[in-house]
Formats: sequence, structure tokens, C-alpha cells
Amino acid sequence: MLEILHTTYIRTFSAFPQVTQPHPLLQVKLFKDRDEFRRCNRGVGWAEAFYRTPVCHAYYSAREMNPYQWMLHEAVHQLNTEVAQLKLPQWADEGLAEYFSTSQIRNGELRLGEIDRNTYPIWWLDDMALSGDLAKDIAAHKIIPLRTIVTGRGGPNMNEEFNLYYIHWWSLVHFLFQFDGGKYRESFFCLLRDGVTETSFERQIGSLDRIQREWCEHLQTVRKRLNALPPRPAKPRKLTWNETRELEGMEAQILAAEGEVARIEGLFASPEFHRTHAAQTNQLITELAEAKQKLAQL
Repeated sequence: MLEILHTTYIRTFSAFPQVTQPHPLLQVKLFKDRDEFRRCNRGVGWAEAFYRTPVCHAYYSAREMNPYQWMLHEAVHQLNTEVAQLKLPQWADEGLAEYFSTSQIRNGELRLGEIDRNTYPIWWLDDMALSGDLAKDIAAHKIIPLRTIVTGRGGPNMNEEFNLYYIHWWSLVHFLFQFDGGKYRESFFCLLRDGVTETSFERQIGSLDRIQREWCEHLQTVRKRLNALPPRPAKPRKLTWNETRELEGMEAQILAAEGEVARIEGLFASPEFHRTHAAQTNQLITELAEAKQKLAQL
């Protein structure tokens, strides 16, 4: 899949001279599954994969309808950095990663812009409950103003509205590639080459007010088209930042309790136990029982 992504990415950005030049092999550290990934990368928070120059860390997510999505997402960050050598604000970097990773994979081909409903953040589109009135939706905090997205200033708390931000970043890039037969695609490429700022966005793409209206209309159209399709399996829920912190705290407590049980049982199993710890036998029995009880409660 990563080779398919690489080919598609090179073809998409072939007008960028640096993209078509030879580049060093890209490094990927692939874990067996989510459990191994999280065990080896404690402290990654809500991340299901991550790119830390120069290595993309990911796993094959066999439990999901699309087992490649997290891997592809982070690999796009790697391509943005190491191949295209782009300097991008968060909305563009994440939006590009989502645009590629949410596209359908059919017959060994990544079909850009053809949305796979079994990917993040697509499965959250239904929860937006948009009214169709842009001003009302902005006032109700269902739509983040385009100026806020482009400048990165203001807007709701990222930790509290994580999914909403990703829907906006994905849908804006999808709009810039796909709207009206690719009307803004070449202008978007110019924007990426020139450097993405509020000023360059309006110069290359158009006024923020006009683009915001078109973008939100595009988002509504995409939602309606996806909703008209047959029902899909229930979406998994991505944990919030606070829930992830709580889960990681529980995992740490479990590991600590398991370690304590193993330590005390190791003492009892030692041939030297009676010589070195005989006087502590009752205390160690009590500590072992307490550690096992705590582990059972966790």
C-alpha cells in the first residue's frame, strides 16, 4: 500500500521539480498490531500512528474496515516533508494527509477524492448536523470560520473539538482538489509552492468569504451524497485527549501491578529465598495478595 501511495503522490505532485527527483529510501517502522504499537510507543496520546523525521511509525489495523488508513495518513506527512519538501501550516499538512488516506482503494489503485466512508474523520460527518445556514452553523460552533482555519488563530479548543478540526481540514483540501471539476486544483498547487498564508490564499484561491461559502456548500453536497448510500457499519469512536490520558494512566497502573506481582513471585521462586528473605515471608505474602487484588480491580 505504501508503494501505491508513493506512486499516486508522485503523480499528483509531478509539477513540483523536487518531487520527480531521486530521493533516499523512506523509512517505515511497522508494528504487528495496535497493541504492539502502543506498548512500544507509550505517551503517543490519541495517535494511531506517527511520523517523526525520518521514520514513519505505524501498524496494520486488521480490526478496521480500512486497515491502512492510519499508516497512509502518516506516510503522507513523510512525503510532504522528505519528498515534496513542503513547509505547511497544520490545516494543509493534515488536510493533505486525510485527502489521501480517506480515498478509496480499488483494484490496487488509490482513487483520490473518491471517499471511503470507513475512514477517519469521514465517519464523523453525520454528527455535524448542519442546518444549511452558514451564519447559523458558525454561530452554533458547528462550522469553524475559514479565516480561523487558514490563520490558525482563534476557534474552539483543539482538545475538545478534535474531530471537528479534522473534518474541516480534510474537507477544505478535498474541496480545493475536487470542487467544480478541479477548479481550484492548480491554484492550490501554486499556493503550496509559494507558501501558505492568509494573504497568499486570497491571492491564489480567492477571497476567504467567497471560498468559505463554496467550501461549505461542497461539504453539504458531499454529506448528502454519502448519506444516500446504504448504511455502513457503526463507526468506532476515537478517544478524546482526556480519555486517552486516563487510559494511559490505567495502563501504567496495570504494568506497575503486574511488575510487583512478578517481583514478589520471583522472590518466592528463588532458591535463595529462605536464606535472604525468610524473615519477610508474611510481609511478602500480604504484599503479593494486595498486588494481585489491585491487578484484578484494574
